[in-house]
Amino acid sequence: MDKIVKTLDLAEEGQEEFQIANVDSPAIEMHWEMFDNVLKFQGMPKGLVMGYAMIPNLEIPRLDESGEIWYAKFTKETVKNCFENFFKRGLMRNVNDMHQTGDLIEGAFTAGGFLVDKEIGLVPPSQFPAIEGAWFHILRVDNPEHEQDIITKLRNGFSVEGNFEVVDEEVKDESLIEAVRKIILNQK
Repeated sequence: MDKIVKTLDLAEEGQEEFQIANVDSPAIEMHWEMFDNVLKFQGMPKGLVMGYAMIPNLEIPRLDESGEIWYAKFTKETVKNCFENFFKRGLMRNVNDMHQTGDLIEGAFTAGGFLVDKEIGLVPPSQFPAIEGAWFHILRVDNPEHEQDIITKLRNGFSVEGNFEVVDEEVKDESLIEAVRKIILNQK
């Protein structure tokens, strides 16, 4: 069976509708950490949530209109462009719940973030893997209801919203990949 991988990029520069959604099942399969009065990291205040927003070259399963699976992928350059667009445009209050675009969470805002760059020492706290070129996001939540959703794990990660376009598409022959995998495993 073939695997379709579509590389996505921002459809246009300067997107104002770009948002970060707090979700229950992040497509990047990386959960965040919350720091409160019990668990502190270098004196961070209560209500601070951090984790990955985007990871370059990660193949994220998606469904098309007909229910067929395809995989979205963002290059390291696209992750950088998204990160820069978000901060250049001052979109730090553009935080919604479960992709309710435009319905922003009162009392939630981006407190910081960075692109992981091991060479210059920009790496996340030790409980996260250091993924080169990934967008590490820091959110402050001063909303008791939403904070409770985070504490009880009803929300546990970020999802980036924006207008993206396909800039490249490749079809991988999964049967060939599986055959090579079996050969390699049998040689061990």
